[in-house]
Amino acid sequence: MNKNKSILILCIILLYGCNANKTPSQRMPDSAQITKSQDDLLKPQDLESKSQKHAHITLTTEEKMKFEIFIYALNIFQKDRFAFYNRMKQDISQEVKNLFNKYYKFRSWISDDQHIQEQKELSKAFNYAYNRILYNKLKSSDNDQITMQYIEGAFYYYLYDQYKDNHHYDGKLYGSTNSGFPTNYVSLFFEHFIYTIIAKYDTNEKIFQAIKNELEEKNSEIYAKTLNMLS
Repeated sequence: MNKNKSILILCIILLYGCNANKTPSQRMPDSAQITKSQDDLLKPQDLESKSQKHAHITLTTEEKMKFEIFIYALNIFQKDRFAFYNRMKQDISQEVKNLFNKYYKFRSWISDDQHIQEQKELSKAFNYAYNRILYNKLKSSDNDQITMQYIEGAFYYYLYDQYKDNHHYDGKLYGSTNSGFPTNYVSLFFEHFIYTIIAKYDTNEKIFQAIKNELEEKNSEIYAKTLNMLS
């Protein structure tokens, strides 16, 4: 009799142990399912929210034009510097290469569709410089150049590299009293953003904010120098 009781107790213990072992494994799928359900609910909403945010931000034709002109001017400055080193038969230092690599990364970052808002803000900040330094001067000069051609013409080594003797540099178009090659107000202005602003900061966000601030500060040193040469 005692033997039968012992066997019965042992069986009960074994059965209890088996059920206890199953309990965690049965609970885990429920927990995993809850987590998965939360992900299914949150992640698509987050993605949709981001997508909607960018979908609602668009550039006007004028904003797009001014943003592209600003970036174009920086591109021409870079090409002008490389053309200078090539014509002088000088090696480009690693420091200069690193600087322009930083510019390339910033250009790719801000040109991405995810940064339409930054493009809009930069275009707005550039408005004053565009009107004072480019549009008004070009409008008052007796030529039929478009803005991008006018910018190209401010960079002597770029002109020579691209056009050789078919397109001569004319300093009189850029605030100089002669047609020779002193530093002109257009090249000086855009050079500032590469060598002073981009060189100083390490992240795209900081570079963007610094460029925007500089463009908006109408009493800055670069505006004073540029407008002095312009007048």
